[in-house]
Amino acid sequence: VSSFATQVGLPAKAVANFRERLDARFGADFWQTYSPVDHAERARTPALVIHDLEDREVPFGEGRLLHFAWPGSHLFTTRHLGHSRILRDPKVCQAVVAFARGDQNDRAFQNYQERKTS
Repeated sequence: VSSFATQVGLPAKAVANFRERLDARFGADFWQTYSPVDHAERARTPALVIHDLEDREVPFGEGRLLHFAWPGSHLFTTRHLGHSRILRDPKVCQAVVAFARGDQNDRAFQNYQERKTS
């Protein structure tokens, strides 16, 4: 909520009000219950996380955090595509197809993935 509020210029009072309403409606554990990172830690399905280093809408660190939390995930990093153009990029599409085929040796996939280190 904080990064979204900053992007759209919501005042602190509006953000606090929004958080209070969510807590009242869904419970104080809402943020933990619906945390993508917490769900990722329990995931058992391979995942391809695609994120652009210059994404202005969702900071790159959030995609990277999700990748490191998700066992068996791969992080495909792009540059100069932002948040939306990433969906139309031919190299991204090729990597998605390679990942879906299970062909992680495909050059389109390998060139952009970040490997986890212990």
